[in-house]
Amino acid sequence: MNFSAGFMTENLEATLGLNNFISLASGLILAFGAMFQFPLFVIILVKFNIIETKTLEHLRPYIIVFILVLAAIFTPPDIVSQLMLFIPTWLLFEAGLIASKLIENKTKDPE
Repeated sequence: MNFSAGFMTENLEATLGLNNFISLASGLILAFGAMFQFPLFVIILVKFNIIETKTLEHLRPYIIVFILVLAAIFTPPDIVSQLMLFIPTWLLFEAGLIASKLIENKTKDPE
């Protein structure tokens, strides 16, 4: 507690206690759980022909910015937490895109 209280300033107040910890932890668990569904969302969009992988590749910069914004909203206001949510979500988006390409190619060329 003394360590956490050492970071207090006029603009930053330490909120110590079990209730605050549980609230923060549960919020982060829900945020990470929701963001980790990103590949499934991408695969479903491609599988049901709502969007094509080429369109997703074209929109990649906008999707990356969207993920950054969501990471900033869902995490506490520090860059480490935001990056801890952004990087895996971005990598999972890329994995979902690769899986979607495989699914798209399989449906186009049935053997």
